[in-house]
Amino acid sequence: MDADTLELTVGQHGDTAPGQVHRLGHAGAAPVEIIEVQFGAYLGENDLVCLGDDYGRV
Repeated sequence: MDADTLELTVGQHGDTAPGQVHRLGHAGAAPVEIIEVQFGAYLGENDLVCLGDDYGRV
């Protein structure tokens, strides 16, 4: 795990600042549920920029 990796356990959360490049991964075998919450004056998604996708969804 490098210095920029945040390892979370059940019930914890991580915050991503506006404009921050980030990536989400799951190394465990058990299913995981991710809940994304946006807050602020603008809640649309047309300002998101995908920089890459290992699964070809770009």
